[in-house]
Amino acid sequence: MRKFIAIFITSIILSQVFFIFDAYAEENMIENTFLSVNSVRNTIEDIIVIPSNNPLFGIIGSY
Repeated sequence: MRKFIAIFITSIILSQVFFIFDAYAEENMIENTFLSVNSVRNTIEDIIVIPSNNPLFGIIGSY
């Protein structure tokens, strides 16, 4: 019985450690995706110059 309890508690602790690392990896993935999208957006804004009186400016410039 003690062996079972020890294995059970150890498995809970290990699963929590893996969960923390998984959440950290997911957070990094989201941050990298955001930086990648932001980089593409800045490049597009540098290439395409949209005059401020263009009615599409509000749509394109708001993303």
